[in-house]
Amino acid sequence: MNEKIIVNQQKVYGEAFAKHGATPMGTYQNNTETQYLRYERLMKNIKEYLHGDTIHDVGAGVCDLHRYLLANKIDHEYSGTEIVQEMIEYSLREYPDIKLYNRNLLTVTNEMYDYTVLSGTLNLINEIDKKAWKEYSYNLIRKMFAISSKGMAFNFLTTYNTFNKDDLMYFNPCEMFDYCITKLSRFVFIDHNYPLYEATITVFKKEFLRSVYQGESFDKYFVN
Repeated sequence: MNEKIIVNQQKVYGEAFAKHGATPMGTYQNNTETQYLRYERLMKNIKEYLHGDTIHDVGAGVCDLHRYLLANKIDHEYSGTEIVQEMIEYSLREYPDIKLYNRNLLTVTNEMYDYTVLSGTLNLINEIDKKAWKEYSYNLIRKMFAISSKGMAFNFLTTYNTFNKDDLMYFNPCEMFDYCITKLSRFVFIDHNYPLYEATITVFKKEFLRSVYQGESFDKYFVN
């Protein structure tokens, strides 16, 4: 089923890019303004810790997140996973110093990044069965956390909305938060406080936060 999902996504996003090019519509964004709001929320809890850290972008598209980080002078080392080869080729022409991989992230082994991030990749379900998509999405989130040494951030469409489209996937933010805090780490932010019908979750590794909060006063909070 994972391969079927990837082939489906390659087709849908590939056709959009072929039609609209490196524009918001070419990567299924409404416009640059809301796209950058997503990035602002995605990086909100991470950026204070970024000092040249590695960031791996899952579903990188044409690397608009990299462009956003550069424009805002956020020091980072960027790489990404993207399954549409035409987007990769375009991005490498624009940013020849970055690394991009055309692959199924779930098959990745022996890689580690300071942070992994994902924006919009969980949204477009197209013709995939919702149960299969949900399973794939949670597997992807778990993989992202596994290959992050410090933390991860991702967004998703929320079930708390005023409309639904059949080709989009909506997640219950309470359920998503519960999954992250019980299966991954108790150090979780959830942000549902912005105009878009979505939410952003940031999850930190315990070991990283232990390095941030040093001293005997915090010892008991990191025992388990």
